[in-house]
Amino acid sequence: MRKTGLILFACFLLFSVGNMVSGNEEQPSSMIAVVPLAFYTPETGFAGGGAFVMISNIQPEHPEVKPNQVNVVAYYTQKHQYVLDANTEWYCRGNSLRIYASGNYRKFPDRFWGIGKHTTDDKGEDYTQVEFTVYGNPTWRIFEYFRIGPYYRFSHFKLSETDPEGTLQDGSILGSESTRISGIGVETAWDSRDNIFYPLRGALVQLRYVQYLKVIGSGADFYQVELDCRQFLSSYREQVLAIQCKATISNGNVPF
Repeated sequence: MRKTGLILFACFLLFSVGNMVSGNEEQPSSMIAVVPLAFYTPETGFAGGGAFVMISNIQPEHPEVKPNQVNVVAYYTQKHQYVLDANTEWYCRGNSLRIYASGNYRKFPDRFWGIGKHTTDDKGEDYTQVEFTVYGNPTWRIFEYFRIGPYYRFSHFKLSETDPEGTLQDGSILGSESTRISGIGVETAWDSRDNIFYPLRGALVQLRYVQYLKVIGSGADFYQVELDCRQFLSSYREQVLAIQCKATISNGNVPF
């Protein structure tokens, strides 16, 4: 799989951080971790980089107090591809205000299968895309588990490599050469997890509506509705069953 190594690394890192934050022993109020990263995939060749994690305001004796965090992941591949991802999450005013911001800059390969329900696996074409994205939102707690707030996203995409005989080459698909999107919307969240790093029980349901408009810098007018549902069920001897369902609905002049 394309990102198996990175996924395994992320699981290891989150598991380690989760154990440090949710353990029974006395914990420091903050921690910093720097972890090397290495993997191989056919699309990238060998790749290397690292991750930086900073967590503050850790209070295991007060599980209702959520810690703040900063995460950065960067790596470079044998085929001259690169990824830089950074995000931060802060809880203020006794968890009543959550501020989340994220940004990434990447050049990474992917695969396009065409448009419509009659596409097949053997019709796919490889391409490499350069992407710059920033997004974020503050949300305020209205009820014990319910939050709501505004949302903004800006992205710029440009295809740097395409299949010479593919459908992306001639530019007939909207946004296949390059595109810019800028959208504002609203995000709501229901978060009853007992721990944001290593939940044993609870649920996280996020619903987001974003309207992308030319008047605020978008290359096309369209909207998206995104739903992310996660349920955590504690089972035998503190084993956890995690279930996730995601959906994205887009309508309008949606660019590639």
